[in-house]
Amino acid sequence: MALKWLQDQTLSVDEKDGLARLAPVRMRGYVHLEAGFGGTVRTQFEAQGPKDSFLNLDKIDRYWRLALPLGETTDHPLVNPFDPILAIMGGDDLLRDRVREYVEKLKSWGKKIEYVEFEGKQHGFVALDPNSEAAKEVVIKLIKNFIIENSG
Repeated sequence: MALKWLQDQTLSVDEKDGLARLAPVRMRGYVHLEAGFGGTVRTQFEAQGPKDSFLNLDKIDRYWRLALPLGETTDHPLVNPFDPILAIMGGDDLLRDRVREYVEKLKSWGKKIEYVEFEGKQHGFVALDPNSEAAKEVVIKLIKNFIIENSG
């Protein structure tokens, strides 16, 4: 649904040659679905959270090493990207505290941000169980409403 909407917004057909052309894209907001933020100092939940998580600290550290420019750390500004934002997290996601800190920092700067946390859910809960009530609520209700509210 969102991809079709995006295509409708950004593609046009040139009447002269019949070729599709990209129109300027205007970012209206960001959805952080189980966002991954980082930092060099571990949060309390990262240190004490579930050790059997699908996304564990070894994987998190490996992904950041692959994503960041050489020589940069997880304190790099790109690791913690601005508004409007919908941030959705599992309550048992090891990255939860970082997203909470990010949300609070942006709120303190006057940014428009909504934070929704699903109790007892780990990182990847939407992809791992797409037919769950929580996943359906995320995809159908939260993201749809966010897109509608920020499409003006």
